[in-house]
Amino acid sequence: MSIVETEATLTGTWRNTNAKSDGIVTIVDTAEGLYLQLNDSARIPAAVYYERNDEGCEQPFTAEHDFGFKEVVLYGFLRQGVLVLLTFHRFKDGSERSNYFAKEFFYRHSRS
Repeated sequence: MSIVETEATLTGTWRNTNAKSDGIVTIVDTAEGLYLQLNDSARIPAAVYYERNDEGCEQPFTAEHDFGFKEVVLYGFLRQGVLVLLTFHRFKDGSERSNYFAKEFFYRHSRS
């Protein structure tokens, strides 16, 4: 797949519909690119692909982040104006915690 450099559909700031989320709280698409903003101010860059894929998902994107104790792989897309983010968490610190999957939803907060 080729990466699209600018994505007008994602442009702006997206906020998590769960205001109490302890994970990704904001997704921002700027001239510098798309990134996911965490509560601790860390920014995770994301790669945006085709405007629309065969499944009808608009603006699909991926990202990965290594927190040291766990790795997270993220898949996101627009569906009917809502940004959907799927996250896959894998612990690698030797703890007995279970790996898990989460699905979060974001609404457009602003277009700039």
